[in-house]
Amino acid sequence: MKFFQIQAKLLAALMVQEDRQSNAPQGLPYLPGSTLRGAVAARYLRMGGTPEDAAFTELFLENPVCFPDLFPADIGDQLSIPLPMTACSCKRYPGFLRENGHGVADSLAAHFAAQLEERPLLEAFVCRTCKQDMRPIHGFWNGATRRPQRFDPVIVYQRHTGIDRHTGTVAPSIFYITQGISDTRKGEDLVDQTQYLTGGVYLSQNQFEILCSCFSETIFAGADRTRGMGEMELTLKECAPPNRDLEAWDGAFRKKVAELTSKPLPSGLYFSIGLLGHAILVDRFLRPSPEIILNHHGITSAGRIIRQHLVRGWQSTRQLPKTEDTAIAMGSVYLFQYRGEDISGLAAFLKQLEVEGIGLRRTEGFGRIAVCGPIHVREVI
Repeated sequence: MKFFQIQAKLLAALMVQEDRQSNAPQGLPYLPGSTLRGAVAARYLRMGGTPEDAAFTELFLENPVCFPDLFPADIGDQLSIPLPMTACSCKRYPGFLRENGHGVADSLAAHFAAQLEERPLLEAFVCRTCKQDMRPIHGFWNGATRRPQRFDPVIVYQRHTGIDRHTGTVAPSIFYITQGISDTRKGEDLVDQTQYLTGGVYLSQNQFEILCSCFSETIFAGADRTRGMGEMELTLKECAPPNRDLEAWDGAFRKKVAELTSKPLPSGLYFSIGLLGHAILVDRFLRPSPEIILNHHGITSAGRIIRQHLVRGWQSTRQLPKTEDTAIAMGSVYLFQYRGEDISGLAAFLKQLEVEGIGLRRTEGFGRIAVCGPIHVREVI
């Protein structure tokens, strides 16, 4: 399996509703993996393929592709990921320093230090520049602590009226708004530039070749496709997979925690798991669970900063809503402790976990993770 970057160039505004039952539906600021998967499947069938084809089976049935969520990026070569829930910034001037904000800090070490001292997290988490309070900061960024950059798509709104079926004129009392991602954005020179969405995926060589044939023409995704929305060009680019040094991360994390508490840290190697997409986690009775169960000897949970999210969807083939699932929201962070001796075995286990994901519905982009995010241990400039 090789790591590829999916690049989506928007040719029209993209609308994916967050809630299917609303007179003012709010659109998602990204393209979910479930929507991307459905769009690729529809494109394959329009090319003359059938569900019985070996290529269709390769993509969607046997060892299926785990289609990722595609997040906003300024250019196609940038790989965008969500900011973790532990990230915080000045409440008056939020953002990175190089983008005229007061900087972004991470609170994972502060949460763990407070846990060691059995006290609540100190509220005096203040901005270094203006001494104002820090607040959680959300959105998407490039994951580079030395040259960080946030990606905020331009949101467009379309207003609609209902049409009376008998008269063919505007129906009274029917008015609704749709919200989506614009296909253009303003660059630094205030000139309109193309909006891109990107995400990472692991593919076999055969899957790569099949997807390249599907991406030879434009693909439509999301809602209001009959109105011209959701058109995009998709391309695949091979790139180096994420690679983390567990021992180096553990040393930097320990040093950061030691600056916040005088209590000694329990022995073991610490590592984090951050959710790059919503994760549908269940226990052995298939009940919703907030816990990530790692089936590897010597791993115990050391803390978590999470939020729940209700996942809804629509099955286009059957024209029925999907079952609602309770998930752990993207950006949630888990901290674990390893007390074993086989560091290389642990690294291989976590690497495989990054490839396969966790939880249910992984082929739709759920359960994608990142191990040992650098923002937790490095100062963001």
